[in-house]
Amino acid sequence: SFANDYIGSNTFIADRDTVLPNGISLNRGSRLASYENIDGYFNVRSFISYGLPVSFLKSNLNLNLNVSYTKTPALINSVTNYSKLAAYGLGFVLSSNVGTDLDFTVSSMSNFNDLKNTSSTSSDDNYLSQVSRLKLYWNICAGIIFQGELNHRYDGGLSDEYEPNSYLLNAGIGKKILSDDSGEIRFTVYDIL
Repeated sequence: SFANDYIGSNTFIADRDTVLPNGISLNRGSRLASYENIDGYFNVRSFISYGLPVSFLKSNLNLNLNVSYTKTPALINSVTNYSKLAAYGLGFVLSSNVGTDLDFTVSSMSNFNDLKNTSSTSSDDNYLSQVSRLKLYWNICAGIIFQGELNHRYDGGLSDEYEPNSYLLNAGIGKKILSDDSGEIRFTVYDIL
């Protein structure tokens, strides 16, 4: 996609204590951001997926590949900067087809990101991001249902002060009710970790 008149950021960074014409006072190092229309936004993406059965697990496996490139314009102290992000991703999804009493999904997607700037080269960066997920649905017996989901996110290379790993665990147990099992009472706990 292309965009003329992209709504981009216009950032003024004060290199000394400054009073702007509209009366706003900025201390040295302060930033004032506003938005304006800037030409030059560009984005292209590609995604390929290949699926196949995994008979011995009664599951399906999908392999995914993606590539994207985005050029985003911005103004920094009245100088146009183009932020150019190239991202390359690889992942998989293993989803079960065991039956109505047991269902699971295991997935992971990794992306390598390469960020280059035309005028603000000190902000150039390379980093890896990964999202992995494990989901389980189990009808244990007599309409007692267990559901759980574990999510892991990794954002490496961003900062030494930043913990790159984060985890989220949700779990619940429920009981099917009514003669046709069309109702359910459930107790769920979110963000257990």
